[in-house]
Amino acid sequence: MNVGWGMRRYRWVLSAMSPFLLVMAALGGYSALGVPTAYGHLVAYRSSGNTNTARQPVSVISDGIDRHLKTVFISDVLDDPTNNENSAEVYPALQQIASREGFAIKIVEGSPTVWIRDDFVTLSDGALLAPSQDPHFKEALKELKAYRDPPGHVYNATQGRVGRRHEIAVYKRHARENGLVIRVSRVYLEGGNVMVVPKADGAKGVLIGMSSLLISTFLLDLEGTFPSGASFSSKLNATKLVIAEALGVKPSQVTYLDQPEFHLDTFLTPGDNGRVFIEDPDYSDATINALLKDPGLSQKERAELKGKLYSAKGLRKLKAELKPTIDELRGAGYQVTGIPGEYNRNPIEDTDFMNGLVATGKNGERYDIVGQSPTVPLNGAFRRVMARYGITVFFVPDAQGILFQRGSIHCVTNEEIEP
Repeated sequence: MNVGWGMRRYRWVLSAMSPFLLVMAALGGYSALGVPTAYGHLVAYRSSGNTNTARQPVSVISDGIDRHLKTVFISDVLDDPTNNENSAEVYPALQQIASREGFAIKIVEGSPTVWIRDDFVTLSDGALLAPSQDPHFKEALKELKAYRDPPGHVYNATQGRVGRRHEIAVYKRHARENGLVIRVSRVYLEGGNVMVVPKADGAKGVLIGMSSLLISTFLLDLEGTFPSGASFSSKLNATKLVIAEALGVKPSQVTYLDQPEFHLDTFLTPGDNGRVFIEDPDYSDATINALLKDPGLSQKERAELKGKLYSAKGLRKLKAELKPTIDELRGAGYQVTGIPGEYNRNPIEDTDFMNGLVATGKNGERYDIVGQSPTVPLNGAFRRVMARYGITVFFVPDAQGILFQRGSIHCVTNEEIEP
């Protein structure tokens, strides 16, 4: 390892630590502190001798629309229509889009689930960073459910699907034949709750749902990571260091967000130039009311549209829940743009344009791959909205089978991007 790089890294670790951790480091050193990174403990980097080999930094890959997809992974569960007969057209539709936009589709054999997004966060060296598999996980989940959100904030507590189902253990058994490299983190980050969105100046920014920070903190605490008597705020700050280290970014690059829904990718979509799209229930209702003025609508379409209008009470509640996230995004320097991406679930959710896969094709076309709504007029309306931002929308038909289980295209894919 390069000596100069090691010293710079040493100084960065010190400068990033909270005052509480700095005191602990001064008293006992990093090893006494025992703060884990993704693969071990947070220690000062030291030279192992002279070398001309420069270490290439590894960090989480971008979710931004300016990226170019190389490979999109889907589960073999989704590939087999006998397992997902309500979504039999998803895989063929993705193949067609891949052919047009110049990326490959790879089937991950032996997948225990269709939801491969949440199992991993992809790193720039191609490795897949999995959530912690610590045996204290179930206890940490109980602490997350018992946690009371601060007034005016909403942190969704229904986390932990990957850990509960022991999915990573299954993937590790199949990793070699699937050509995967899996690294298991000591923090708990499900992929759908980590969103890497570049700022307007091109700098990497990472958005993480607060529930991921909380459950990671509870996990590390149960492991005995923190000194006795440490305050909860100190534990949160220390966990932020660990998370940033695992993702290969500076703590200042990470913004933690309120999450009124299960994961960030269920109500946020990356845009361009520091833009983040967010579901806007007012815009959704306005879209429906405009469509209802069309005399050419069938009675069925008209009834379906009216059923997707929010009640006055539901509208107020959702807007209040989304406001902290909007404020936090703006505070971090993002441009927040509301779009009609979700609608009232009546009687079930069958339309979700937020959970899409965004990228730029080799011909320069910016696109968003989303599930197609069975309420046809909404598809055209969403396509027109995104066209205003220079984004082409590709609709994947027959996505209701996965929507019934509260996910869509982003949830059932994972990807590698071009360097």
